[in-house]
Amino acid sequence: MKCNILYVIDNIEFGGGERVFSQVIRGLNKERFNVLFWYEPYSFHVNIKLGRQMLLRYFWDAWLGLKDYKRFPTIEDYVNDKIEEAFGTKSWEEAQRICVQRACQNYIPYNPDLFGPYPDLLKAYLESPKYRLKYKDGKIVGRDED
Repeated sequence: MKCNILYVIDNIEFGGGERVFSQVIRGLNKERFNVLFWYEPYSFHVNIKLGRQMLLRYFWDAWLGLKDYKRFPTIEDYVNDKIEEAFGTKSWEEAQRICVQRACQNYIPYNPDLFGPYPDLLKAYLESPKYRLKYKDGKIVGRDED
């Protein structure tokens, strides 16, 4: 019986990891292994963050990398100093909205025709979602925070 190996290609550029793996595949015993490839993105991100958390996360790496805890003892202090430069506003609420909107622009609408129905594990969440995505011209442009 052959062993199946599933390799998920998550880089449309076919980078270094994919090249190394393709070399490994060539050396496999074809009588013992079936190599299967998955080229389409397929995941559900259900750990949805509040707009405030997304905003703090936006600045997190820079704040930690700076290591200036005398000037910016908390992440909030750092955000207060950098928020206008990054988001064009001093308002946390407005910056959160912009931050969420930017993040949502990278989302891809789920297409059940391509991927089938949602998994059963998501049914309860989908019946009363905490957030609703906003669309414009078929593209995701943000979400409702209510």
